[in-house]
Amino acid sequence: MKEYILTFLRAAKPKRVKTEAIEKYLYKEYKDFYEEQGYYNEFACTMLKLVEEGLIKPVKSWGENSLFPPLYNGYQFTPQENTNEIQVQKLLTMFHPTLSFSYYMTNYNQYQIDEPFIYAISDFLYEKGKQGVEIISVNERSFELFHDEKLLKRSQGKTLLKHLGITYKDLACYETHEPFFYIKSKKQQKKRPQVLIIENKDTFFSLKRLFQSGMNIWSGISFDFLVYAEGKKIIHSISFMQEILEKDQDCHIYYYGDMDPSGIRIWYSMSKNTPYTCEPFVPFYLDLLKKHENHTIQQRTEQLVSEEELTAFYSYFRAEAAVRMQEIFAKRHYLPQEGLTKVDYRRLGSV
Repeated sequence: MKEYILTFLRAAKPKRVKTEAIEKYLYKEYKDFYEEQGYYNEFACTMLKLVEEGLIKPVKSWGENSLFPPLYNGYQFTPQENTNEIQVQKLLTMFHPTLSFSYYMTNYNQYQIDEPFIYAISDFLYEKGKQGVEIISVNERSFELFHDEKLLKRSQGKTLLKHLGITYKDLACYETHEPFFYIKSKKQQKKRPQVLIIENKDTFFSLKRLFQSGMNIWSGISFDFLVYAEGKKIIHSISFMQEILEKDQDCHIYYYGDMDPSGIRIWYSMSKNTPYTCEPFVPFYLDLLKKHENHTIQQRTEQLVSEEELTAFYSYFRAEAAVRMQEIFAKRHYLPQEGLTKVDYRRLGSV
């Protein structure tokens, strides 16, 4: 609990913080941990210990609370002096040689906050060197080391590793990717697979049935994978593509979603989150535009999209088609991808 309190107080603005605010922060950010530690009693004991160690000081003019053990109603972080020779010697000799302490040499106060985490990591590295360890997920390793499964993936954990000059690889753990639902073509996969990602569920199922019946070619492109984007979820789950491709294998991604600002933003954000080429599947958008240009729908809520995102999307279309889409968006209208049905996809596709 000590390190959580110090982290909060060091970043606090203004520097004087109400005790109640510190406790609320702990309860909100680390609820399970706070409850396991014993609620206010452990919190108060930790605060008193921090005062004893000179790491924080009370704002005595604010008075005391009426709880037991009593605390002052406000505290502030006490900046520490630069690292002295004894402290430097400790940093250089106490821990595993893999760890870098160049940052902590001039930030000893942060070291005092991070110390319990550093000990846990150092002990793990020594143990790993003695007998080896199984590679496990980041959250599993985080819980093993700190009894907090999310710490290594939070900014606090990432900053800690950066300061120590190590990565997840040093901790024998790997990041897991949010999975997505996909269908694989029965035909032999190409060296560079072609992937079609569909934003909405109904359209995905229409194409899935055609895909499973053997139809996987549209506009001359033979698709190896059909992926359900599940709306905005694909922006982050696109990294799961690495799990279904072979090691170091490349792929070409095509995306088809609603013809609206939100759909464009999903495509654009996803394309920035993956190393693979990712472009709109133009033929489906053009057919949707051709079939329903006079049946556009008023957007239910205002959808935000940047000029950069729109320009990138329009660049895949001829100027005439881009202008027609601009006119739809100018009216705050849109076209859902459900405007095309399985009948249309069968007409446009081939085996």
